[in-house]
Parts: sequence; C-alpha cells; structure tokens
Amino acid sequence: MFGWIFFGALLMAPIAFGMTREIRTARRAGGSERMLRTLAGRPGWRVMKPGEPWREYVPHYPWLDVPRSTTATGPGGDGREVTVARFIRLEQRRGLHWLVFHYELPGRVPMIRLERTWSAEALRVKVLAPGLYIPMAGDGRTPVLRDLVIATDLIDRLEALGAPAVSVQRDSVCFVYHPLPDRAEVGRYVDGLAALLPDLVRIAVATEAAPIAPDAQDSRGE
Repeated sequence: MFGWIFFGALLMAPIAFGMTREIRTARRAGGSERMLRTLAGRPGWRVMKPGEPWREYVPHYPWLDVPRSTTATGPGGDGREVTVARFIRLEQRRGLHWLVFHYELPGRVPMIRLERTWSAEALRVKVLAPGLYIPMAGDGRTPVLRDLVIATDLIDRLEALGAPAVSVQRDSVCFVYHPLPDRAEVGRYVDGLAALLPDLVRIAVATEAAPIAPDAQDSRGE
C-alpha cells in the first residue's frame, strides 16, 4: 500500500509544481494589472483604451508578437512619454507574461542591446558565453560595448531593478521583464529605469564613436 502511495505522489509532484507556478504567475499578473492602473493615477498618466494603437516597442523586440494587455502611459520626470505595457500569450494551458517599459529620448541614438539569455534566444541569437547580460552592438563593436559596460556599475544597477533585457535605438529605450516582476516593484522600476537613461545613451554614443578593432573588421568583411 505504501508503495502505491509513494508512486502516486511521484506522479502528482510535477502537476502540483505546475499548478503552484501558475497560481503564483496569476497572482503576479493580477498584481501587475492593479499596479498599472495605480500608475495611471499619476498626474498626466492614463490607461490606454482597448485597441488603441501603440507599437513603439516593435523595433526593439519584434519577436514580442503577442496580445497587449493593460497599458499605462504618461510623462516621465523629464516630461517625455513613458509607457508600461503587459503582454500575455496563452500557451499549452498556461500564460506567458512580459512587462515592457518604453522611454522616449530627446534625439536619435546608436543601437546597443543588453540581452538576457531568454531574450537572446527569442531573437534566435546563439549564446556563446552565458552570463547575466549579453551585450550586442552593430558593425563589430560588441567588444567595445562590453568593455564600456564592464567599466561602469550599470549591470549592478540593472540587477537591482530586476535585471530586464535592454534595447537602445532610434529615439527610445525599451526594457522588458520576463517573467513578471513583483507588483510592489513596478512603481519603483518606472523611476529607477529612467535614472539609467543618461548612462545608456552615453554608452551607446561612445560605442558608436569607438574605432573598430582590425580583427572585428576582418570578421565583418568575411
């Protein structure tokens, strides 16, 4: 009898684990929903209407082709627009969630990316050296970007803000979290991520201005 009970417990363990994970995710989703509506209560902020167009995140994360849920938008500390949106895809009886923070910049900047493993895989980029962040820059300048980032405390500051994936390009910066962060952190992230923008822009400009190493030029030309 004990053997059957033990065998049944083994069979049920993955199911119980999956249910616990889904309950936790559902709670975070509900908490994020409430937090977004709380954000919309800030002066000048609002919740976007269902179906209202907003696709500024697409150049940053074109793979995020899933339905957009509640979206809050309003002015940041510098007066430029900030948008926070939740995305959800139902898959195999479970929900996958992403939370996007999008910040407008005063002008165009060169493209740099700081990918997490999961976001690099979404871009179908092969991860050769796993770490908390995978730097990416165009024209063979990824080593330059990596050195510039290492020379700062940027990674530590990002980690303190939940370690989102980062994309800087055109006239905006986009951060994406997966899975959802804790609802209590969302308001803090809005202001904390904004504080990173000057350093991200500076690093992007410095990466673009740096000379390309000869070996990088050779590999680019092959």
